[in-house]
Amino acid sequence: MSRGLKGTLEGLSPEAIIQALALSGQTGVLTISCGPNEGRIYFREGKVAGARTRNHRGKEAFFEILGWQEGEVSFSPEPVRPKGELFNVEALFMEAATYRSEQGKEGALSVLLVEDSQLAARTLSEIIEASPGLHLLEVLSNGEEALWAAAEYRPDVILLDLYLPGLTGSKAFKYLMVKHPAPVVLTSSRFGPEVLSLFLLGAVAFCLKSPHQAEHLAELLEKAARVRVEALRRYRIPLRSSKREENLPRPSKMTVILSGLGGTGEALEFLGCKGYNPEEALIWVLEGCPETMEPLAGILREKLPWEVVYVKATTILRGGTLYLCPGFPSLKKGPVLEPEGLPDEFWRFVEWPSQLVVFSGVTPIEFREIKAERVWVRDPENSPAPALPASLAEKARETFQEIVELAEHLEAAHVGVS
Repeated sequence: MSRGLKGTLEGLSPEAIIQALALSGQTGVLTISCGPNEGRIYFREGKVAGARTRNHRGKEAFFEILGWQEGEVSFSPEPVRPKGELFNVEALFMEAATYRSEQGKEGALSVLLVEDSQLAARTLSEIIEASPGLHLLEVLSNGEEALWAAAEYRPDVILLDLYLPGLTGSKAFKYLMVKHPAPVVLTSSRFGPEVLSLFLLGAVAFCLKSPHQAEHLAELLEKAARVRVEALRRYRIPLRSSKREENLPRPSKMTVILSGLGGTGEALEFLGCKGYNPEEALIWVLEGCPETMEPLAGILREKLPWEVVYVKATTILRGGTLYLCPGFPSLKKGPVLEPEGLPDEFWRFVEWPSQLVVFSGVTPIEFREIKAERVWVRDPENSPAPALPASLAEKARETFQEIVELAEHLEAAHVGVS
């Protein structure tokens, strides 16, 4: 590239050209003309030494040029004597993502991203930027920065990587919940026991880093931002010595547990406090990242007395078993559990005594009929996510006294009445 280059932006982007110049360690001036606008970016050994356009100088000029999608482009190798700091191109790209998201997203929910991998940070930033309901405040690379930024910005939601250098994501989460409580969505390339411990301290959700994260991350953040987090919460799963039984029978009773964002810790503590019955099947419908369900089932299998099954295919119900479902399942005669279905179709085939236990954040689930002997609903007054589907709110009012009696038996599970 020592002879320079000349051409158009057709089929290319300023970002791709800038990245190529940086990777090859070029020194010189990149000029881009877009209609009446002309911009220049100055390189010194692959780093940006400055930029200017008709309206801006420095970083703002660099950010403006990145937004141009057509025009003429040329690069001239020549000596560049920087007058100030040299900037890493990847770092500028990340800043540009924040800068662009700050322009014209009034009313959007603010997101603080804490991620030390530049590649992952760019990917996550792009997902957040692409959502009209989200506004990226800043991208930070360690836990110490997250603490002061949370105090400065008061974000609606924090997306926090678990494995950060220095102050780890796990420790940063605990400090945040004590000093600057906010809804936190955890992220990592794996789901391990540490995530479970943070759910018990009030983490709102977890998103697995994967090729599929773009499918649900933005929606997850928007829902998480609406969870009420005012202080560190402490839920617990008591240690169990019960031995799991072999050759489990068909169930003779059933408990259906619903939880959404903000209700995972509550549901986990309920399970930890609930007595084991080898003739009872438990079905836990929980909202969140679907890819975490299978590893969560493996972890809970070591913590709880029940056999734990992630429902990803047709499953025959057994007693003494906890079934994890990312969406509401369907139930067929047999009894046969299918991973996807409608709530009303499920209750149609319930033929044994059952109860429904409702925790925070289940607003997407609506029922026309609930064929359960008992319905037990989380108290909205101190709930992280107080909204209820209309049908559940009405059912709770109908069975108020019954719920009060049940609450006396499950007080340790932080569940109340509506």
